[in-house]
Amino acid sequence: MFLAASDNAQRGAFSLISTNRRLYSTVAETAVTVNGVTGTRLSGTQTQGMGAGSGQMAPQVEYDFTTDGRSYHFLANVGPPDSGRAGGVTAAQFDQLVQTVTFG
Repeated sequence: MFLAASDNAQRGAFSLISTNRRLYSTVAETAVTVNGVTGTRLSGTQTQGMGAGSGQMAPQVEYDFTTDGRSYHFLANVGPPDSGRAGGVTAAQFDQLVQTVTFG
């Protein structure tokens, strides 16, 4: 799981679904609101690059928000509890975690 905040458009050292769509198949995008801030939820399966690793497909979920001049990015590898990915964090669990975020 990766969490990043920036006030100068820096994204850190990890790639995002939103900036590397070509590495993902079946990208879905929806508008979301968390703590009164509207953002975007993206999900997709990484099929190329390091996140895919060993030819395995890596389902991921990303949230992007911008408020008060600061950008927030949340990204997690997700999968069923027996997948061994990110300690078995499911997309639903990650969604629930992001809903607890407060900006400010």
